[in-house]
Amino acid sequence: MPVPVYILGDDSPQPFTGAFRVVVDGMHCWLRAYGRIAVGAGIIESYLPARRVEAAIKHATNRSLRDQNRFLLLRSMWEELHHLSTDDLGPNKGADLCLVVATGDAGGVELSAIGVSGIWGRLPQGTRWIPIVPQHHPLLSAPGITQKIPGSLTIKRPPMSILATTTFVSPVLPNPQELMRRIGKHV
Repeated sequence: MPVPVYILGDDSPQPFTGAFRVVVDGMHCWLRAYGRIAVGAGIIESYLPARRVEAAIKHATNRSLRDQNRFLLLRSMWEELHHLSTDDLGPNKGADLCLVVATGDAGGVELSAIGVSGIWGRLPQGTRWIPIVPQHHPLLSAPGITQKIPGSLTIKRPPMSILATTTFVSPVLPNPQELMRRIGKHV
């Protein structure tokens, strides 16, 4: 079952500047990605970099869905992002890219990320969010695409949904009503 992923929006008038989201379902595997890029560039200047990253992820997943494997799907996505020209990724040339991605198949879920300071999972029993990884875990990394493909964490019993904070936001979750507003859900 696919696991939705979210990134906590800024506590600002434009909380989702530079945001992109990708939802892809195949016959045997799926991908959910959420990220932000060129946030400091403003709404207009961040739009194209966000669409370019979104398109690259969609291209990689559409090409590799036939592999029917969550690991290959994830690797294909990271390789595609490595091929993007940094000149097309905003004033910071992609160094501010923050992304959380989950891929899954019948065997489990893989979680990978860049530019996140915290990752939580929502328990099936309710609205409580618990940390998936401790502070200083390798999954919590600096923003931007690096030379090395980021690692992933295998989750055998995935949560109902996954929430991350970018490295530009404190890794502390707000109260439940504020949290829903900042992930774009209306309460």
